[in-house]
Amino acid sequence: MSQPVKKRLAALFAATLFGTSPGGAFAGEFSVSPIRADFERGARSTSLTVTNDHATDALTLQAAPMIWSQDADGTDVYATTDEINFFPRIATVTPQNSRVFRLGIKGDAPDVEKAYRFFIEEVPKPVADAKRTQIAINVRFGAPVFVHAAQPRMGGEITSVAINGDTLEVGLRNTGNTHFMVEDLQANLGTGDPVSNHGWYLLPGAARVQKVKLPAGTCDKTDPAKVSVKIVTERPEFSFESGAVSVTRNCARAAG
Repeated sequence: MSQPVKKRLAALFAATLFGTSPGGAFAGEFSVSPIRADFERGARSTSLTVTNDHATDALTLQAAPMIWSQDADGTDVYATTDEINFFPRIATVTPQNSRVFRLGIKGDAPDVEKAYRFFIEEVPKPVADAKRTQIAINVRFGAPVFVHAAQPRMGGEITSVAINGDTLEVGLRNTGNTHFMVEDLQANLGTGDPVSNHGWYLLPGAARVQKVKLPAGTCDKTDPAKVSVKIVTERPEFSFESGAVSVTRNCARAAG
């Protein structure tokens, strides 16, 4: 994503409940620009700007980077890391003002792109009255951070396509040395009703089976010989299709 984008985080939060009565609530709104950071080849530093969008309340924010990988199922896995230098670690941002968080790396560009998340989290305000039951809502956002490979190479393949009950299951593998983001998984099932699913990353070497819910009865109307799947990424020059991958179908399987 080349241009700065502001992302409102009111709906992206982790809630921790300290009781059930509505005695009070802590909440916050902040935006981050850009919403991801890229260390291109030769770059040693970058930054993220965090803005307090609240009209009256100051926000105290703490930050921490984590290394980002994906397991055998393509599920995101995070671990603490000291590979990213950053400042500040904690900051108070007054209403309608911004604070710049600076990130830095050491060493040469890697052979395989490295991925991190830079988590920015609101620190709840202290409870003034210990006798009142409080509900704390902590806003937390993890900005993707990518350290580009010395010689980036895009690569991806569709490894399997299956229709099981009312679910389309598409196996994907990233065969390159850099991530890609699926902007659209386009499936033509030969029924006249196109299927679309989008909005997730696949890191270098990772694989996953993406499951897409289908309208009831789609499986019975589908001819596997006419099914095709195309993956469109955020990079206009890079997409790939199912091609000669055989499509399996099991309409007796319960949707899930």
